[in-house]
Amino acid sequence: MRRDTPARFLVLAFAVLLAQAAAGAPAAPPEVLFCAEIEGIGEPVGLTTVAVPEAAGGMAASLSGDAWVAWGLRLDPGEYTLLFSAFAPAGDQDGLFVTIAGRRQRFTVPIGRWGQCAMAFTTAAAGPVGFTIDGQEPGARIDRCAVVRGTVAVDRLDIGKVALTPGGERYLPAAELPHVDRPCRLAQFPPADDADNATRREDFDAARIDGVEGRHGIGEGPWGPCLVLGQPDGRFTIDLEPALRLAGAGTVEWWVRPRPALHAWSDQGWRYLFHAQPAPGSALRLDLSRSPGTELALRLSGSGAGDADARIATDTRGLDPEAWHHILVSWERAGDVVTLWLLVDGRGRQRQWRPDAAPGGFRRLVFGNAPPDDGLPFLPMDGAIDRIRIGTASVRQRLAR
Repeated sequence: MRRDTPARFLVLAFAVLLAQAAAGAPAAPPEVLFCAEIEGIGEPVGLTTVAVPEAAGGMAASLSGDAWVAWGLRLDPGEYTLLFSAFAPAGDQDGLFVTIAGRRQRFTVPIGRWGQCAMAFTTAAAGPVGFTIDGQEPGARIDRCAVVRGTVAVDRLDIGKVALTPGGERYLPAAELPHVDRPCRLAQFPPADDADNATRREDFDAARIDGVEGRHGIGEGPWGPCLVLGQPDGRFTIDLEPALRLAGAGTVEWWVRPRPALHAWSDQGWRYLFHAQPAPGSALRLDLSRSPGTELALRLSGSGAGDADARIATDTRGLDPEAWHHILVSWERAGDVVTLWLLVDGRGRQRQWRPDAAPGGFRRLVFGNAPPDDGLPFLPMDGAIDRIRIGTASVRQRLAR
């Protein structure tokens, strides 16, 4: 029978003390890779700096409804968390969006008090990761943003007490990101029709209208006659001549009024509004549709789209079903960068990225329905369209600066 010695008792006691100390010791704080005041990041849009005694530096940023700030970080593969401190003066001022590497999430920030919000994310490969914060409800306030290593709880680190590290080798300005998605608006809305420089127009006031298929009729709109497309097969098609195939840049805009009883801007239906068919030699197409999952979405797809199915979406649930609404779709290639725009009633979003191939032009535009025999599971728009304008320049020069 073995007899324990005093030395063995000392070893066991020391081990117990170490275990107790380890159990009671606070965990080491997560590694902070980036921490900055939001108003000091890049070239933000729609932020107003306000004095806030509770903020870490005594100042914070109040977000407008279309506020936007973006930046990038060079990160290794692994798990990370974005933390930001925020405050909402009231319940109708607490909404904003955060997008990380293309994944978008809506946040409701603390109402009547300052608190932190967290969004965990994972990177599979080394490289730049984009971060975007978008305003939704005017008045929400943000103080600081930080990115830390690991998936951490929202209260694990008080970022107000962390040293600012806004620059460094990891930081990338928004202009250098592979993808940039931001809000935009027309400098003038409604657009000045006498100066829109459209290359082709369609006002549906001729005795004969070419390109109409399926169930349709002529109605009366704010500008005179309009084309009414009905279910199930009403559509309007414009075949573009070779000189107007919009390869490097283009803009298509028109006015729409889906049948009010449908509540097409907010119901659960999948509705199709516009299609641009690729020209010979191009495999890229444009599609504009609305569904409960995507809202109103403009999608560039096909061989060569790069991170394929490049898409812009905008919320339409607040649109008046009785009113006419202006839709604008535009695109542009500058070097290896392609930009898409989608605006409704003068406001919307633009997306910039570097695909494997750019739009090579379009030979046919289809309004109000999916192309025949396309097989897409969408309902037609079912309503009126008017004042179609097609131009060979992008909308860039018409946007508010």
